Amino acid sequence: MEGKHSSSMKQEPSATGKPAFSRQPPSPSRAETSQITNKAQTWGQESGTLSSSTGRERLKRHIEEVSGKVMIPDSWGQENLLTDWIDYSSFDKLLAPKGITSAREALIAEGRRACTSPHQRLRVESSC
Repeated sequence: MEGKHSSSMKQEPSATGKPAFSRQPPSPSRAETSQITNKAQTWGQESGTLSSSTGRERLKRHIEEVSGKVMIPDSWGQENLLTDWIDYSSFDKLLAPKGITSAREALIAEGRRACTSPHQRLRVESSC
């Protein structure tokens, strides 16, 4: 079988007459288009306008629509990767001792005062 390449996957024409591995996406039939339009109209009637519904309501409606069709896991197994993205600044403010921050602020203020008054510069004297 030298020089010949055979594939186990054969292109067979589909019901629409296009090859199975065509690069063009299949266009919806008229029946499918009317079903999509009807679903959109009934969804618009049930929910009112899109701007009046909140994200929470849309999510709840979506969960109800796909319930039983799609399995949504409670955990996805990669939660430990999220620890790098957690913002701890709100907890740090609560847990940090107030005395340390006030002492730091006092040192900063003292340093600023020392820099602004030219007469109180730090002098290094020779001890030789």
